[in-house]
Amino acid sequence: MLWLLGYSKNSESLKESKSRALQSANILIELADKHGRVLFVGHGVYNRLLANELKSMGWSGPKSPGSKYWSFGVYGSTKI
Repeated sequence: MLWLLGYSKNSESLKESKSRALQSANILIELADKHGRVLFVGHGVYNRLLANELKSMGWSGPKSPGSKYWSFGVYGSTKI
């Protein structure tokens, strides 16, 4: 919880994580355009950050990405 409030001593900050999620979203979109489908496996908080970036870029997906073990979300481009 402290991390979400900005405490990140000796670890990646929330701002840095959001920046990494933006970079990841761009890479996933590039790979999806090239290969049709891609799979990303991550943990709950990062999955949520990545989902927010994809949605801000016009992709559709579940209202809330899963945060439990083995949960997943399927996202698609609205350009199809």
